[in-house]
Amino acid sequence: MNDQVFCDVCNRYREKSIVSKKETFNVKGEKVTISANVVTCTHCKNTIYEHDLDKNNLRKAYEKYRRRKGLLSVEQIKEIRKKYGFSQRGLSSILGWSPTTIARYEVGSLPSLAHNEQLKRIKDDQDYTLRLYKQRKQRLNKVELKRTEKIFSSLESNLKSQEHLIFKYLQDDYSNHPPEFRGKRDFDIDKITHMVLFFINKTQKTPKSKLLKLLYYSDFMAYKTFGVSISGTVYCRNHFGPIPRSHDALIEYLKKIEAIDTDIFPGPYEGEIIVPKMDFSPETLPEEEIEILSIVLEKFKNTTATQLSTISHNEIGFKMTEHKCPVDYKYSKELNLGF
Repeated sequence: MNDQVFCDVCNRYREKSIVSKKETFNVKGEKVTISANVVTCTHCKNTIYEHDLDKNNLRKAYEKYRRRKGLLSVEQIKEIRKKYGFSQRGLSSILGWSPTTIARYEVGSLPSLAHNEQLKRIKDDQDYTLRLYKQRKQRLNKVELKRTEKIFSSLESNLKSQEHLIFKYLQDDYSNHPPEFRGKRDFDIDKITHMVLFFINKTQKTPKSKLLKLLYYSDFMAYKTFGVSISGTVYCRNHFGPIPRSHDALIEYLKKIEAIDTDIFPGPYEGEIIVPKMDFSPETLPEEEIEILSIVLEKFKNTTATQLSTISHNEIGFKMTEHKCPVDYKYSKELNLGF
């Protein structure tokens, strides 16, 4: 009887066969077509409902939709929760979701795109997860709080260690360059941090590529004016203009000390944007350096990242420097700020 199935067309039990055919499912309002395994009557070829096969076909359609939308798998969501020691209810509480949300996702429900993005950030950005935990840990019960506090205490120590390592890397990297590539100043991580905060607090949604060139123009203009740069940063020729050497490490350091955060710019060309998490304090820089920053900001405040890239390509320092090589501050004499 296992090889037979009741066919409602033949109105009797018939031999069954399992065949592969294209089937389209409606998943979250979108059509998803898969190669499905279905039961058919060998006599009339009628397709017959079979619970286990249909359940598996639906699972395949969901998995295809997950891949299409970049949604985390059930296993990945479980791993996120276990990594930090949360119960299902605990992770939902930290995220500010209803108590059963994570439970539903772990049995196969598809997360919304917004929830998926937040879960991915929890998975990939330990700084963000630690900040969220500190803000919302009071929502956990005493048992879960005791369990997770040990994990997050260890995480915080590791992150502080990473912060120190990045700072040491930047300091060693820049200090290894002769004074003419540092604007005759030792690299000062606090100065470059305050420069960044000045620009991103004065402008909205500052593209990273634009910010990096604003820093270049500021340091080189200061050298042209005073004979010394503001921050001692080394700038290199890049495809899109002169930018700080090891700029990714610099941005990562600023994120780890919670001076900034990053987001995705909605436009087609601008890419990542830098968002302030600290205010700029005028007393952190001398008046003459703030005046330099203000001049650069006024000149380029309405310039897009793409336009500023084109402008910087016309600077003598860019033209006279090999790709990925440091730009000599002597070229600040020819700096024209795009005029």
